[in-house]
Amino acid sequence: MKKVLVFASFVFAASVCAASAAPASVIDCYNEIPSSFFNGAKYELRRSGKKWLTASTADAEIEALVDIANGYIRIEDPGTGGGTRVDEVALFISKSGAVIIGINRKDIDGVVGTSSSLLFVSKEGGRWADVTQKVLPKTGLSSFFKPGFKPSDKVTILSWFELPRRGTTVVWNLDTVGVEARIGCEQNVAENKAVLANIKTKRIEFLYDAKTGTFTVK
Repeated sequence: MKKVLVFASFVFAASVCAASAAPASVIDCYNEIPSSFFNGAKYELRRSGKKWLTASTADAEIEALVDIANGYIRIEDPGTGGGTRVDEVALFISKSGAVIIGINRKDIDGVVGTSSSLLFVSKEGGRWADVTQKVLPKTGLSSFFKPGFKPSDKVTILSWFELPRRGTTVVWNLDTVGVEARIGCEQNVAENKAVLANIKTKRIEFLYDAKTGTFTVK
C-alpha cells in the first residue's frame, strides 16, 4: 500500500531528499513545483491552526485537504457555481527513494460531465520535470470499450482520473453523464446510445510498482 510504503520509506526518503535538496513531504513538493505544471493556475496554500486554506477562483476562502502523513492534497473549488474544479496531488516514493508527484486537475460539470488531466513530475538535474510518459503506460479511450468499437465523431467522450489518498492505485474512470444528457436532449441519440451499449468497463486501474517507480494497467 502507498501509505505503508510512505511510512516505511519516510526516514530514508527524507535523507535522500535532504542530500539532493529535494522536498520530503507532499506540501513541500507542492510549494516547490512550478505553477506551469498546474496550467499556470496553482493555488497558494497557507496553514491556519490545524487547517489549510486557499482562495477559490471566485476569491472566496476555502479549506483544502492536506494529508501530509498519507502524502495527499485535495483542493475542491466550486468557483462561482458553474462547475467545480478539483486539484489532487499525491506523493509516490520508489524503493530507491525517488520522489514522484502526481498532479490531477479535474473539472466537474453536472451537464457536460467530468474530465481531468493527469501528469507526473519528478526532479531531474535539480529541476522538476514531466515524467508522465516514463511512469504511466500508454493507453487510450478504446480500453473502455468492446473490441472493434469506434465511437462516432459526433459524440464527445470524457474521462477522469483519481489519485489515491490511501494505497498506490490510480483510477481512470469513463464519464457517461454527458452522453446520457445528450440522449435526453435528443442530440445524436443513436450515436450516443451506441457508446453506452459498447462499454466494456467504466474503471481502469494503474498499479504502482515501487521497485521500478512506474505504473502498470490492471
